[in-house]
Amino acid sequence: MEISKENVEKMVFRPPSNPGPCRWIIETGRQDTQPRNTRQVTQSWNPQAGVYRQYEGDDSGTSESKEKEKVKWKENRTSDTRSNEKRAENTKDSKDLKEEKGKQRKETIALEWVKTKVGSLIPYVFLSAPARKNVHNQTIIFSHGNASNLGTIFSFLVYLRERLNVNVVGYDYSGYGKSVCTFPPSERSVYADIEAIMKEMRARNIRYQDMILFGFSLGSAPTLHAATQYPVAGVVLEGAFLSCLDVALPQCSIPPHLARVNVFVNKEMIPHVACPIFIMHGVEDEVVDVVHGYVLESLTQTVTWTYYASATHNDVLLSDPSTYVSKLLSFLAHVALASCIAVPAVSAQKNWCHSY
Repeated sequence: MEISKENVEKMVFRPPSNPGPCRWIIETGRQDTQPRNTRQVTQSWNPQAGVYRQYEGDDSGTSESKEKEKVKWKENRTSDTRSNEKRAENTKDSKDLKEEKGKQRKETIALEWVKTKVGSLIPYVFLSAPARKNVHNQTIIFSHGNASNLGTIFSFLVYLRERLNVNVVGYDYSGYGKSVCTFPPSERSVYADIEAIMKEMRARNIRYQDMILFGFSLGSAPTLHAATQYPVAGVVLEGAFLSCLDVALPQCSIPPHLARVNVFVNKEMIPHVACPIFIMHGVEDEVVDVVHGYVLESLTQTVTWTYYASATHNDVLLSDPSTYVSKLLSFLAHVALASCIAVPAVSAQKNWCHSY
């Protein structure tokens, strides 16, 4: 599978008041249009050659015998022609089918926009999986890390859709990527961003119990915030942290005067998440120590799945793709079953924002 962006960097966007379209082209399948292991089949009939074969070694025959041979040749030719036409038709159908499989499958993904309650416009993409494959009608909402945007994570979103057979949504925070806002990013704006995406998904008639929130690194904070506000089916955390100050001051107790300005405090939110949680972390994580994952696991009050890989902060997937995908598939199957048994609950809504 190859994923190409259609000159995204060179695209001309309209003024911020009216953001223009941005599209990606997803191309799957082989690059060659001529399918492999096939050959061109051409059926032809040369009457002269047919007559010659009929009379080979018998050119001195009588006119009567020649007339009988001609009649016999015409009957054989008619029968052979019908057989050849049928064979050619079957060959053409088979060839068209193989060529169709060999051709690239192109899909245009449009960049869409939604307005948040703080007044910013943020872009998002909705990658829909085929209905026949997405048997549980699940949708993953992915919140990216700090050093990322929608452009850098797009290939990962496609990978999730292709491997997990679910709908996948990715979006930019206010102040990131192609978002339109007049203020710098903040904890409040990040939480407003995911709330806007959740409302947009409901407008698409996607139920909360069919949504799985997936947060990577910084994205773990808006993911947990939304999980305490909406009855979603499940939560996936990768490279999550306890809080920003816990990352900045490892192995230190946070002084009270600094605790008041701490932001993205996941350790306060995760005990209030009522749905199943899947925590993934690299044991060699150089950005967020694996201890953060262990402590978050101990703070959960619900069913918790874990995967501690021999990886750093950004390569949990790359370290073992098959295990990564298989564990996610198992978790998705679990939350699908749990959602069928009982509608996911949600704790009392609370404002987790420490900054204004």
